[in-house]
Amino acid sequence: MTIKPRIYALSLLFSVQAMSVQAIECSNLYVENIQIENNGKLLAKTQVNNAGVATWRYIGEMSRPEVNGMLSVLLTAYATNNPISLSYPVGYDCHVSNYNVAAEKLRLMPSLN
Repeated sequence: MTIKPRIYALSLLFSVQAMSVQAIECSNLYVENIQIENNGKLLAKTQVNNAGVATWRYIGEMSRPEVNGMLSVLLTAYATNNPISLSYPVGYDCHVSNYNVAAEKLRLMPSLN
């Protein structure tokens, strides 16, 4: 392998890593309500730190296999009152309801209590 292909491979690796970390993270969210619409959209109503204004967040389409796992995490968070963290594409506003931009990642966080 010559130097040129190695440089190309390394630059590709770094660009993929850079793309994967470019996300907006909405943290310390408590699940207040979970809704599955008849069109298959999974939504969650969340509050930051269990205080303030609640906002609806689009989690994803139930037809996507990974969304079933996200539903399980949401149900666990709701039942245990543990906060979650949601990642969305750059430009997402965590402070307003959004019914169209799907979550890229959902994480159950340890209880703050």
